Amino acid sequence: MAEYVNQTLEEMIPELEEMSKLGLFTVKETKVILRNRQNHEYKLRQLTKTKSSFLNYVEYETKLLELLKFRRKKLGQSSKKREIEKSIADRIHNLYRVSANGMKID
Repeated sequence: MAEYVNQTLEEMIPELEEMSKLGLFTVKETKVILRNRQNHEYKLRQLTKTKSSFLNYVEYETKLLELLKFRRKKLGQSSKKREIEKSIADRIHNLYRVSANGMKID
């Protein structure tokens, strides 16, 4: 289970590094984001998954996306917008898809 979670988190690192480079989040904030995502990923990898686990993760990612948009607007930062926001939106979409398909994780 841990290897799947670590692999998933490693795929998120470039996105988090870009957010940090662009000044949208501090290094400390990106570590908190990574830790929160890790907690959510572990909940989704348990044998007893619940809809609330998926919905909590979706809610977290949605709020993160809103915060990202707010900070972009505040800083006037629009570079790498498509890549970063698309990866978060894709993650939200995937969570809905997985939860609707009998809670099977690819």
